[in-house]
Amino acid sequence: MYIMDLSGLHFDSNLITMLRGALRSLSTFITEHYVELIRSFVLVNAPEFISMIWSIAKPLLPEKTRQKVIIMGASHWRREILEMATPKALPAFWNESCENRVFLAELNRSKPVDRNSLYKSDPKETVASGYYKQLNVSPGKSSYVDLKVEKFETDGHFSFGFYFVEDEKSNQWKMIYPRLNHIPGPTYVPMSGQHKSEMTGIYRLFFSNEHSWFHVLKIRYRIQSNLNKEEELEKIIT
Repeated sequence: MYIMDLSGLHFDSNLITMLRGALRSLSTFITEHYVELIRSFVLVNAPEFISMIWSIAKPLLPEKTRQKVIIMGASHWRREILEMATPKALPAFWNESCENRVFLAELNRSKPVDRNSLYKSDPKETVASGYYKQLNVSPGKSSYVDLKVEKFETDGHFSFGFYFVEDEKSNQWKMIYPRLNHIPGPTYVPMSGQHKSEMTGIYRLFFSNEHSWFHVLKIRYRIQSNLNKEEELEKIIT
């Protein structure tokens, strides 16, 4: 059983994005590969607006996942949760507003995240300044970028793969990194990585927007190449 305490949660439009993206992908993965891992997702002390968000997110989730979600409002959730779990497994700090010490697990509260520590993009790192290039992928289509080392960010969900081809016209794509068929977006923190080029040819970063009906996927990317001195000399000579 997975229990999430929603005490102090305030409405934010990003909650809907999170449900449609990251949580949807996570729940789908668990349902498909670890069917018996989680019996129930229980939300306790849920604010009233959670019902509205749930009505939006519910149709997007697999049927098996929907059946596992239990929402407990602010009124009687302490009594209701005791019908599902033993007091020894529930946090003692839930006793603060109770007359009796019912919950017995000595667990630490989660700490608030300092918003100043969250990732913030540099205003100078834009397409207009030349720091990034931009690739637009139409709904239902896919595209690719040829590069060696990549850094990119997107404004929506996407599929992604990394391949090698001997030349631009080749139809034989050798997989360098397994294709991920659904990555939640938008990517608030740019994704980055590097690859040591051991073969002469083209390294191809593949993107797909085939799951989308209307949204044109915008991908901002930056190519960097780290050459050693021998490679730099060879590049100058040739």
